[in-house]
Amino acid sequence: MRFLKFQLVALLVVSSVAFADSLSVATRLRAASLVTGWEGALAAMETLPPNLTHPPSYTLEPDYVTSVKDQGSCGSCWAFATYGSMESNILKQGGSEDNLSENHLINNHGFDLGPCQGGHIWMSAAYLSRLYGPVSEADDPYPDEYGGEGSTITPGGYERQYFLHDMPVYDTSNEIKNGLMGDGALYTGMYWDWDYYNSGDYTYYFDGTPGPIGWHAVDIVGWDDSKATEGGTGAWQCKNSWGDTWGDSGYFWLSYQDTQGGQYGASFQALLDDEIKGAYQHDDFGSVGWYTANPHYALNYFETQGSRPVGAVGFYTYADSADYDVRIYDTFSGALGCSDLLAEMTGTIDYQGWHVVDLESDLHLPDEDFAVYLYLDNAGYYQTLECTDPGYCTSTSEAGQSYYSFDGSSWSDLYDLESTANFSIKAYAVPEPATMALFALGLAGLGARLRRREQS
Repeated sequence: MRFLKFQLVALLVVSSVAFADSLSVATRLRAASLVTGWEGALAAMETLPPNLTHPPSYTLEPDYVTSVKDQGSCGSCWAFATYGSMESNILKQGGSEDNLSENHLINNHGFDLGPCQGGHIWMSAAYLSRLYGPVSEADDPYPDEYGGEGSTITPGGYERQYFLHDMPVYDTSNEIKNGLMGDGALYTGMYWDWDYYNSGDYTYYFDGTPGPIGWHAVDIVGWDDSKATEGGTGAWQCKNSWGDTWGDSGYFWLSYQDTQGGQYGASFQALLDDEIKGAYQHDDFGSVGWYTANPHYALNYFETQGSRPVGAVGFYTYADSADYDVRIYDTFSGALGCSDLLAEMTGTIDYQGWHVVDLESDLHLPDEDFAVYLYLDNAGYYQTLECTDPGYCTSTSEAGQSYYSFDGSSWSDLYDLESTANFSIKAYAVPEPATMALFALGLAGLGARLRRREQS
């Protein structure tokens, strides 16, 4: 960890377990561990509808879940949990059943880890938000016996059908139940130890001390408040990735009282009929760290690429109920600040996670460069950044890309503070109006896209 003008806190990821320099800060992410295979596992994030009335039991089976998969001996449970959630969300929105490529995700996430060395929710969000996927399983299939065969699709060279427009993380039982009913299956982490599994009734309750190996990721697909387990009454119905001959046709019950599992549920929410055509971005790795000095203001400066308009801005939040102010300026003069405001969106985001805010209308950039300004408010909020974290990710940066401010007027170059860091703020390009007619029937303009519930 570096001690410069501010304390830079980065998630430190070791080969089999991930954590941070400062537990008091890192636990804000609720990302406890790196999922490492069938023994693997993880930690946290999300988005949700208004409170719903919860029945005593509920399941997404069979209409809103896709088939049980088998990860084999590869440490890829995190990828199966990611796409188990997204595939379910597509069905919840009325889309067709789809099968997305875990093989492409584990081979092209871009981090320093090998395809079978594990991963977690933040790696999935980074891969998807940089527009590397999702890729169809038919185009890049998962091998029957995984041996690190690699991927057949070049990252970024694929016409995606879906776009990750939100990844909220729910962290209470009521929020998780709301998310299941409204959004579909939710990615969650747990600690797996065979001694705590009851194969007679397919229940699991862990109350021991976790070790570095044993973390696992699964999808929550339902609940039963009266389900009896070793821990007590009530359990989450979970879809595993160990094949349909394991457990109850690939499913099991995770006790509400489990001390490590089911503590959060992350929803990977897909924009159907994806019309996002490019991303202005300086970060590849998304949520890697933040500054404890907590500057409320961050800014990324971009050079315009082609004539496609900007339609949305993406960023992370680390706690619930975050107030945001997103602005796009035509002119940025370094330390002197911004001028010539082109667009502004304000609102409150209900849940921590990755979020995309749509502009009111597509923005045609009048000049060769522009700046995206992000203000976050409420106690505990940090501006997310990427930076090199040995063994986890290797990032690059240049002077003049990312800036921070404590008052929104006077700006300092982040590069001078950490030469591998950039803020994780993206601007998304959409098609030019003249090309819209080339899209499939029923594809609407960006202004008619699904509006995020938390946006005001």
